[in-house]
Amino acid sequence: MRATPKTLSLALALQTSTALTLACGSKDAASENAAAAAAMADGPPNCQRFSEAYTACIAEMPEAGRANAREGLKQMQDAWKKSDKEDMDALCKQALDAARQGVGPVCPGVKWL
Repeated sequence: MRATPKTLSLALALQTSTALTLACGSKDAASENAAAAAAMADGPPNCQRFSEAYTACIAEMPEAGRANAREGLKQMQDAWKKSDKEDMDALCKQALDAARQGVGPVCPGVKWL
């Protein structure tokens, strides 16, 4: 099944709601999350920004929520890699804006550019 902007938006909504249920925790998992951010190093600019910010947010989550959040981010990144970069850049911009408002307060140490 090919990922569509609608399915990616739904995936983002699920991840955002998951993250919002978690309180901020320690930042000791930043190195664990570096691979997730690096996965979009050659992707569209807004997808890179989203991946970096969301990865930093994962580092602030309690350990209990990190694995699910990382897996959700990986699934979104995998879908992005299969899609047209121009279309995905626009969708990632929407995801970044939504995460800034939805998850931003949960992860106050993250810069949602």
